[in-house]
Amino acid sequence: MSKVGGAIPSWYWPTGVPRRIGVPPQALEWLVRRRATSAKDRPALVWAGGRLTYGELLEQALSVAGGIQKRDLGGTIAVAEASGPDALVLLLAGLLAEKRVLTADPSRAVEEQAAHLKSAEAAAIITASGAGPGAERSGLPVLHRAELADAHRQSTRPRRALDPAVLIPGERGVVVHSHFSIAAMCTSLATFIPQLRELAFVCLPPPDSWEAVVGMFGALLQGMPIVFPDREGKSGGALDADREAYTMLLRRQADDVLRRRRRPAALAGLRYIFVSTARFDPAWRQRLEKLLGQAILPVWGLPEVGPIVAPHPTWFPAKAHGFPLVNVSLVPMDPTSGKVSLVPWEMLDQAEACVETLSGMVGYAGGVDDTKLRVGKLFRTHQMASMDNVGVVTLHGAPREATHAS
Repeated sequence: MSKVGGAIPSWYWPTGVPRRIGVPPQALEWLVRRRATSAKDRPALVWAGGRLTYGELLEQALSVAGGIQKRDLGGTIAVAEASGPDALVLLLAGLLAEKRVLTADPSRAVEEQAAHLKSAEAAAIITASGAGPGAERSGLPVLHRAELADAHRQSTRPRRALDPAVLIPGERGVVVHSHFSIAAMCTSLATFIPQLRELAFVCLPPPDSWEAVVGMFGALLQGMPIVFPDREGKSGGALDADREAYTMLLRRQADDVLRRRRRPAALAGLRYIFVSTARFDPAWRQRLEKLLGQAILPVWGLPEVGPIVAPHPTWFPAKAHGFPLVNVSLVPMDPTSGKVSLVPWEMLDQAEACVETLSGMVGYAGGVDDTKLRVGKLFRTHQMASMDNVGVVTLHGAPREATHAS
């Protein structure tokens, strides 16, 4: 461990990992297209039914993007597709067509999916196998992938990195992220744990979660494969024998593993298993680790800002979450007054954790007010936390005064 400068305790910091790093100021589709060109023969998407190389992925996405461009659609389209490989092709196609793209999960409840589509002000829905009953209730036109093939037209005006790009449903509303903020999420996690740059991502989170977005784009920006297991956890054996991988489970997915008391095939042989969770009981963690036969890495994040805190593979405290990631700072706040604490973390029992990060959202779709969640450049999480004198972050309960913006 080496010592670096900063406003928070930092002598825990891993050797060779910078505390701050720049983020590419380009549009996501430009970054992915550049990587796909240089890694065109490498596997990009792997599933039980086959695989696509990066060259094939780009070719298919450009073809669908051309079909989207040909139609007179508004600025936001929704991708509602249960098949992981198809969903990713359509997501990239929407970005290549210079649209804002809502990630929609067809398996959500009808009212919930319809509400997300309305809030995002989607102009149309694109799908390959079926958009779900919520899409039907929305009354929006549904375009099928098979009817969208056409020649892609390259834009003469490059998109700005801060333009809205990807919309993700969250508890407080549909979250709008820019190209830059999505790239910043991926940069933050991959710089803190550089091994992730050389690992395939096994996509187990639902497609409309920040966890899936970070994992998929993190792999795409590094030219690594994305694996989509089937219900039995099989990927068709299409990955190279020496290819290692990691995944990120939602807390409810991890709890489901515990209920079933059986390790899913998709979790076998992975280098890292992250679990996206807020406060957790160390006994819960021990039960899950015993069942899986390996350590799990709890990561805390929010749709509004992406990943915030995670352990490092060289040090993962058993009863705590870990450390603020690269380009992420946690600032203590008095939840009652809403004022930043002048007392440092190590002198406080608990405080509300406010986040300063490059991956902050643009805002909420549909005019949802976010002013109560912002204090200057800080984002309020309404999550109580503590940080000890070596920088270890532990999450506690939510303050009674905390209310979600609506």
